[in-house]
Amino acid sequence: MDIHFANFIGDLCKEDDPEIILGAALLSHATGQGDICVDLESFSGKQMMEDQNDDIPVMLPKLDQWFDKIRKSSVVGKPGEFYPLILDKNNRLYLYRYWEYEHILAESINRRIKQDVKKINASLLQDSLKRLFPKESEPQHSKNHINWQKIASITAAIKNFCVISGGPGTGKTYTSAKILAILLEQEHSEPLRIFLCAPTGKAAAKLSESIKKTKQELNCSDAVKRLIPLETYTIHRMLQTIPGSPYFRYHSENLLPADVVLVDEASMVDLALMSKMISSIPMTARLILMGDRNQLASVESGSVFGDICDPNGMQMFSTEYSKTLEIITGQKLEPELEHKQENEPENKPKNKPTNKPTNKIAPLITNFTKGQGLPDCIVVLKKSLRFSETSNIGELTQAVNNGEWEEILPLLKKKGTPQIKWQQPKDLKDTYNVIGKKIIQGYSEYLKENDPLKALEQFNNFKLLCALKLGPLGVYGLSRLAEEVLKKEKLILMDMSDVYPWYRGRPVLITKNDYSLGLFNGDMGITMPDPKQGGKNLYVFFPEASGGVKRYPTHKINEHETAYAITVHKSQGSEFDHLCLVLPDKDYLVLTRELVYTGITRARKSLMILGNEHVLKAAVSRSIDRTSGLRDALWE
Repeated sequence: MDIHFANFIGDLCKEDDPEIILGAALLSHATGQGDICVDLESFSGKQMMEDQNDDIPVMLPKLDQWFDKIRKSSVVGKPGEFYPLILDKNNRLYLYRYWEYEHILAESINRRIKQDVKKINASLLQDSLKRLFPKESEPQHSKNHINWQKIASITAAIKNFCVISGGPGTGKTYTSAKILAILLEQEHSEPLRIFLCAPTGKAAAKLSESIKKTKQELNCSDAVKRLIPLETYTIHRMLQTIPGSPYFRYHSENLLPADVVLVDEASMVDLALMSKMISSIPMTARLILMGDRNQLASVESGSVFGDICDPNGMQMFSTEYSKTLEIITGQKLEPELEHKQENEPENKPKNKPTNKPTNKIAPLITNFTKGQGLPDCIVVLKKSLRFSETSNIGELTQAVNNGEWEEILPLLKKKGTPQIKWQQPKDLKDTYNVIGKKIIQGYSEYLKENDPLKALEQFNNFKLLCALKLGPLGVYGLSRLAEEVLKKEKLILMDMSDVYPWYRGRPVLITKNDYSLGLFNGDMGITMPDPKQGGKNLYVFFPEASGGVKRYPTHKINEHETAYAITVHKSQGSEFDHLCLVLPDKDYLVLTRELVYTGITRARKSLMILGNEHVLKAAVSRSIDRTSGLRDALWE
């Protein structure tokens, strides 16, 4: 593929320069690996092998020579020009469409940061915060404790663009309900038009479920609760896909009629979709992105959420914004959360926090609806409510995130920890024996259930996660194993009739968006007869965001696969009570710290890891770093 693309670019060239063809081949390979562009400087002067099975070395050109040849090529343009390839000032080579996506996204975010938002009533904001965060009114509570959910809610209320990052159980969706209540309690001449969305139907359904549960607990009027929407959308459905087209009905020339757009699981959104979405949202609307910056990047190209949440600038509020937050909350923020603005005096006096209402709040809020930079728009939720400080899964999550094997190994070997079990099977047969027992234990309950909604709930109590799709320990191999084990236990009946591979209880994962059916990549369903129709014909039942189920005849389900086991990538946006993470028996480049972190954080109550020590150690030592220019465009 890379060679074909390089030759295609070579055919377009008026020149006969191997440097152009080489650059195109590297670019094609990079985008295939999830990068947005290729950094020529990182390859300059390096030695590469001509072929994986050949020892003939190929020396790549020096940067000056290479850069000069590419810059002068008839197929390469500067940023803003329309050419097949784009070369920027930092020696990054792009496909034009990826450069355009990145440029549109960066420009929109930077504009939103500086954009004025609608007027905030400081008195109403203060009243909302007191009711929605009642513990903060207690001096002994607020003295040494920063409620980051409250900080996030304030930021989302007074800024046009807000990013909320947090690990599992930190209360992102709980916070989102409070944010919506705060915004709805402000004075509005017209009802707020609110859109809640997520990348997949599964994540959208989870968001709706969380909002529905949380809003009943909020200390606000019933009228406000009724205005908090329960309907959630996939991003594709929100933007309204055009059948047979990569474009949407809502775009930069036909904006989404929205005042607030909240995106959950934003780390799963790739560059192309994020760019299309953000360009369709009015500049006057509030845009709130929520996700976990430590999770896997999107399956498609880019690591947008990670680039926005640049770790070097995380939780570094400007001094002025820190003062605003201190006065509103009555809490002193940690010193490391502040950074001086350019040309700020060294001895500039600092305001003392107070729990008392102050008339300084209104002018401060008015000032800070105007952007002071991206760091002031990002809040990290730090306290996990799912895992206590002594939780074994919580401890392991933090250790994996740190990438320190010396921290991880003792936790895995620690005895008397029922939450975590680590096994290193001696061979494939041993591995299959362990997995077979977990399959029977984990899937028996849903296979005996006749009610589709209950079966879907029970199916999500346990999950088998894999790092790979292929191989005996990949998705396909373990799904075949599951069918064999469950058939032997008479929990499924698989005949080889004309309806095969459809059978009662077969779990299904949608692998390609089907806009005509409203099914999207990542949606999971279960094959069952409909009890309301006498149970004669098989249907595939999927959860709805509203809490119900929708069904489709099996013959209408197109791109899909059997889903007793799924990849860690596909599990994003989901949580399971009990989890078994299966690693391959040898190291692969796809095994990364982010993959292990994402996998183990899907578990709520218990976690089993199957894999050899050297494979697991290599994985947590390797981190994803996708090449793009977005971070520079936002943070420089």
